[in-house]
Amino acid sequence: MNIELEERVRHLAYAIWELEGCPDGRAYEHWERALRQLDCAADISAAPAKAKAASKKPVSRSVSKTPAQPKRKSTRVPQVTFN
Repeated sequence: MNIELEERVRHLAYAIWELEGCPDGRAYEHWERALRQLDCAADISAAPAKAKAASKKPVSRSVSKTPAQPKRKSTRVPQVTFN
């Protein structure tokens, strides 16, 4: 799993944990639920891209000259280890 995806899963799992009232012993469930939600989101966003790739007409795109946004500080989320 790449680092960016792992961080997104960690943040979402933490948010799920908070929404459920911070229960103990359910870290694995929250992690799996976050993975499924992000996987579904990736499938949805990939579908239009696949349709565009199948198109026979080349698409002209302009490149934006605006500077990149600075990275936000991320809050540290406790790492979960499974035995």
